[in-house]
Amino acid sequence: MFIKVLLVVVYIAVMLAIGIINRHKANTVENFVLGGRAINPWMAAFSYGTAYFSGVIFVGNGGQFGWRFGTASIWIGLFGCVILATLLPWVILGRRTQAFSRKLKSTTMADYFGFRFNSKGLRLAVALIIFVFLIPYTSSIYNGLSTLFEICYGIPFYWCIIGVALLTGVYVVLGGYMASSKTDFIQGCVMVAGILALIFTLFGKNGGFKAVTTALANVPGEVPGQYASMFGTDFTTIMLMSVMVGLGGWCMPQTIHKYYVVKNEQSFKIGTIVSTLFALVVGAGCYIIGGFFDRLYDMPEFYANGAIKYDYIIPNIINTLGDFMVGFVMILVLAASMSTLASLVISSSSTVTLDLVGQLDKNMDEKKKMLWIRALSVVFVVLSAALSVKRPMFISQLLSLAWGVIGGAFIGPFTWSLYFKKTSKAACWVCFIFGVGFVVLNNLVFNWMPSTNASGFVMIMSLIIAPIVSLIVPAKDTERVDELFTCIKE
Repeated sequence: MFIKVLLVVVYIAVMLAIGIINRHKANTVENFVLGGRAINPWMAAFSYGTAYFSGVIFVGNGGQFGWRFGTASIWIGLFGCVILATLLPWVILGRRTQAFSRKLKSTTMADYFGFRFNSKGLRLAVALIIFVFLIPYTSSIYNGLSTLFEICYGIPFYWCIIGVALLTGVYVVLGGYMASSKTDFIQGCVMVAGILALIFTLFGKNGGFKAVTTALANVPGEVPGQYASMFGTDFTTIMLMSVMVGLGGWCMPQTIHKYYVVKNEQSFKIGTIVSTLFALVVGAGCYIIGGFFDRLYDMPEFYANGAIKYDYIIPNIINTLGDFMVGFVMILVLAASMSTLASLVISSSSTVTLDLVGQLDKNMDEKKKMLWIRALSVVFVVLSAALSVKRPMFISQLLSLAWGVIGGAFIGPFTWSLYFKKTSKAACWVCFIFGVGFVVLNNLVFNWMPSTNASGFVMIMSLIIAPIVSLIVPAKDTERVDELFTCIKE
C-alpha cells in the first residue's frame, strides 16, 4: 500500500505545483481560456488526446464493450477513436475552426455559433446545452476514477470523488489553460507509458499473444470462439458504437477548443500526426485490454437485480497485478481523468460566463469575468461530483447521454458551417431540438434503442439534417457570410 500511495501522492504534488507556478499566466480571459492562443503543436496534440480520452474509455468502455464483444471491440478503438475521433477532425475541422475563431474573435463554441449565424438565441442555446450536458459527462469520469480507487485502495468511492474534485478545481482555478496544457502533456506521457506497460504486463502474465487468443477462443459464448473473433457476432452494433465514440469527438466543446489555441496554421500538420499516434496507443490500447482480458479473467460483479457491474471489471483485473503496477495504472487513470476534467471545467465555466452571464451584463470588465469563470469552475465541479455520488447509470450510459445530446445537436451545423455558406440558423435549431429531444426521450423515457446506438444515430442524422434544412431555408445574410469566408484564403 505504501508504494501505491506514494506514486499517487507524488503525481498529485506535481499537478498542484504546475497550477501554482502558472497562476500569474491566468490573469486575463484570453490567457485563462486560450493560453494566449500560443500553444505549441505537441502540447496542443497531447491536450486534444487527453481531453478526449479519460477514465471513461479505460474503465467504462473497456469494461462493458470488452465483455460484450471480446476482441471485436478493438474496432471501436481503431475506427472510432483513431480514425473518426482524431485523424479526420484534425484534417477536416482543425484549420478552418482556427481560422474562423480568429476572424470572429470567438473564445467558446457558443460564441462561434452566435457570431457565425448572427444570433444571440443560438449563442444562449448552445451555452445552456453545453453546461447542462457536460455535467453527466463529467460525472461519468468521476465514477470511472472512483471505482478504480475503491477497488484498488479500499477507499470509499465518495471520498475519491471529493478528492479528485478538489484537486482538479484547485489547479484549474489557479493556473487556467496554460497550467492545464502543461499538465496535459505530462499526463499524456503517463497515459502512453501506462497503457503500453499494462498491455505487455497482461500478455506476459498470461503466456503471450497466442496463449491468450487460444484461451479466449475457448470461452463459452452463443457461437464457438466468438470472443476471439475480430468481427464478433454483432458487427453492426460495434460500428454504431464506433460512430458514437468517434463522431462525438468532432463537436465536444473541450476538443473543439484545442483548435482555437494552436499557435499557428503551420502547427496543424505536426498536431495531426502526434494526436493520431497518441490515439493509436491510448485509444486502441484501452480496447485491447478490455477485448482480450475481460472474458479471460472472468471477474464480473453483479447488482442485486442480476445486472453486471461493467465498471468493476477492469479495476478487478488491475487489482490482480503487483503493487507497483497497480499504483502506476492508478496514475494512468488519474492522468486520463484529470486532464479531461480540466478541459471540461474550462469549457463549461468560460461558456456560461461569456455567453450567458456576459450577455446579461454587457459592462462586465476583465476582472469581473475572471471572478465569474473561477466561481463557475467551482460550481461545475461541485454539481458533477454531486451527481457522481448518486451513481445513477453505468459510466458508458452517462457518456452516451452527454455525447449523444451534444453530438446530435452540434455536429451537423458546426461541420457544415465551416464549408457550406448556406448553412442556416434554421438548420441549427432543427438539429438542436432533434439531438436533445431524441436522446433525452430515448435514454430516460422510451428506450427505443440502446443508448450508445441512439447517440451514433442522432450524430449521423445531424450531418444529414443540417444541409437539407439549409437548402430549404437558406441563410439570408450572404454578403456577411461571403466576407467571413475570406479568412480561409487568408
